[in-house]
Amino acid sequence: MITIKKPSLIDIPELLPLWEAQYRLHRGFDPEFYVLVTPQLLHKIEKHLNKLIQNKKTGILIARVGDSIAGFITFEDHIRPYLDENITRYADVMELFVAEKYRRQMIGQSLIRGMEEVLAKRGIYATQLGCAVSNTVGIAFYEKIGYRGNHIWFIKKSATNP
Repeated sequence: MITIKKPSLIDIPELLPLWEAQYRLHRGFDPEFYVLVTPQLLHKIEKHLNKLIQNKKTGILIARVGDSIAGFITFEDHIRPYLDENITRYADVMELFVAEKYRRQMIGQSLIRGMEEVLAKRGIYATQLGCAVSNTVGIAFYEKIGYRGNHIWFIKKSATNP
């Protein structure tokens, strides 16, 4: 059985290895964009998780299967009243990760659904997320659950910043 809930501070030690695995996965997709996992980075992640769990504007949910954390999702509210956009209040999915042994068991979909329920209570009904173009499994997953690709973000390192 999958249980989706907001984590508490005592869940951080169990979340850290998942977060590290997620960083390694992302770096595999784009080593130029994502940093190496170091002890200093893990320390920053631990502080970040503390803030996420305690902050009202950001969100974090975990999926538990039995006694284990199987995955997590982090998200953040945005209001962007730009001149030419219909959707001005939305959330960004910052991270979605499911441990390898729990994949293809509805964990990711359950985390997304849990996030959407939290957001609906806040009056937010639109979500955006990014996915590496080389992550074909991730893209297929997002499309399967109703997301559609409508923008491509281009990144270029400046020649003046090596």
